[in-house]
Amino acid sequence: MNEDEREFEAAARQITRLQRPGRTPRGMSKLVSQVIARRGIAQAASNEDVVQAWRLTCNGKWSDQTRVGPIRRGRLEIQVANSLVNQEMNFEKTKLLESMQQKMPHAKLRDISFRIGFFSRTPE
Repeated sequence: MNEDEREFEAAARQITRLQRPGRTPRGMSKLVSQVIARRGIAQAASNEDVVQAWRLTCNGKWSDQTRVGPIRRGRLEIQVANSLVNQEMNFEKTKLLESMQQKMPHAKLRDISFRIGFFSRTPE
């Protein structure tokens, strides 16, 4: 039995324990979506969509000074080149978040966080 099967069975046992008498059991789709969310399988496939949406949101203004990070609990993490860009992004945070929410409604973004980090720029 591999790790995925063990995790699947553990999640199934947990759901069974949490069910109260008289309640209908949860569907298999809920169980599968929980396993997919825990393993981060769906996130890897959609990362390129997030990067593309961010580039459209920035409209070329900051795209060369920012890098898209992961989405964790509804918060999109953006790595910025320096403190000046960080400050500018925070001033525009509400507008940027609204734009990303329109471009990616399925991501259910609630917030954007900016952090200063080092990254290599790709030659153009």
